[in-house]
Amino acid sequence: MQEEEDSSMHYNNQTQQDEAQASLFAEGTLQPNRIQLNMHQKRDIVDAMLLKMQDALNISHVTLHYLKKKGRLRTHTASSKPALTSYHKVVRMKWVLSHINLIQGNENPTFEDMQYTIHIDEKWFYLNPNKRRFYLLPSKEDPYMAQQSRRFKLKVMFMAIIGKPLYGRNGELLYDGKYEIFPFTQQEMAKKSSKNRPAGTLVTKATQNVNREAIRHMLLNKVILAIVSKWLESVPKNVVIQWDNVRPHQIPTDEEFIAATQAHGFNI
Repeated sequence: MQEEEDSSMHYNNQTQQDEAQASLFAEGTLQPNRIQLNMHQKRDIVDAMLLKMQDALNISHVTLHYLKKKGRLRTHTASSKPALTSYHKVVRMKWVLSHINLIQGNENPTFEDMQYTIHIDEKWFYLNPNKRRFYLLPSKEDPYMAQQSRRFKLKVMFMAIIGKPLYGRNGELLYDGKYEIFPFTQQEMAKKSSKNRPAGTLVTKATQNVNREAIRHMLLNKVILAIVSKWLESVPKNVVIQWDNVRPHQIPTDEEFIAATQAHGFNI
């Protein structure tokens, strides 16, 4: 009899909580994607934090809670910042100042509109992530995912090319600034036969070591050609490619690359 009463009380409390959450959802004051914690769960989290502070400071957690309640202690979440040296700060300031238009008279300084600046960057993507969400019909079976190693996962790098949208004199859109996204891949001859293809077939594989030579090949055979093919004839052909200063980003100085940047009247 006691067990039935306890289960009934638990059911009633759960029903009241569900109705309260439903009303909050309807009012818009409760976010559905946030985990709702009760007072006991919140107290457990606070106690765990105080115990960690107690071990680090060698102070009783009761004293820590008292100091926190009185405002003698405060919480702060720190995030990592780039470790900039004095040289880095000067270089960054010079780069900002180089994009300020010349001032004539007493007018306020303005920045360049960067209409002819194109930004490029790379990004790694895992081919087989550990988790993937699917939207299926009720009659479809769940997809089965398998990979040989969860530690050494295949990944591929893409280079994205994007610029500022170009507009005409009347405000009409001339070009949206989206050039292309290219993967770092290479083709190799299959050494052995398998159930998918015989030996000797050309197989496209992701480049796992994106070094200086791979960056040069991408710029010469993909990026510059995409810019030249989609550049508008009515705008100047003085193009600036902006990228970050990672180690493989070294500007090639060979004659073939320089000739490609100056072909078709461009000055890239």
